Amino acid sequence: MPLGIAGAIQRGMDGAMAKGYTVEPPYMMLDDETGPFTADMLIALKETPENDPNVVNWEGATLYSTYYHGPFRDMKQQVQGLVQFVESQEKLMPKRIYTWVTNCPRCWKEQGGPTTVLFARV
Repeated sequence: MPLGIAGAIQRGMDGAMAKGYTVEPPYMMLDDETGPFTADMLIALKETPENDPNVVNWEGATLYSTYYHGPFRDMKQQVQGLVQFVESQEKLMPKRIYTWVTNCPRCWKEQGGPTTVLFARV
């Protein structure tokens, strides 16, 4: 789990709400790693606002996903498996890989670790 993620989530939610966007439960926040220690956070909005350069519309995009329940140290293997599957289906490399950790860190011990959904965008 990235350091400072709680603060990043709060800033993202506050920023979306300050612009008047609606964010409703269940909250979906995707992590788009942009470097070894950096990432963009994508927050699912109820509506699709226009003319905002910070809003990405995925309408018409092809997505593949896989579910993973286990430690982050094994995430690289999960990503490689998803990339190989997409390549076998589409004959293309995914443009981006996104992660969604579906349970909160406080729940991990009780739930046996983090649960992550990986998305590959073609």
